[in-house]
Amino acid sequence: MLLQFTVRVLAAAAVTLLISRATITGWIREAMPLKIRHGIECPMCVGFWISAALTAVCGEIPGTSLWLLAIATWGGVVVACGLADPY
Repeated sequence: MLLQFTVRVLAAAAVTLLISRATITGWIREAMPLKIRHGIECPMCVGFWISAALTAVCGEIPGTSLWLLAIATWGGVVVACGLADPY
């Protein structure tokens, strides 16, 4: 159970940093309208949506609820992104 959760957090953190910080996706962020750009450049905002989508696609881990798993994954993503990219 812990291994599944760890893999889920690391996958969500990697996708979050790819979308919100990587230079390879910079042209996508620059093409967005200003209101959307603010949200897509924020790792916490992107991490929330990636965590929710990953939880919806992968389903629940036995013994947890979907809501708890999505919020816990988001918390792990925020910590992982903070360690990887401290602004």
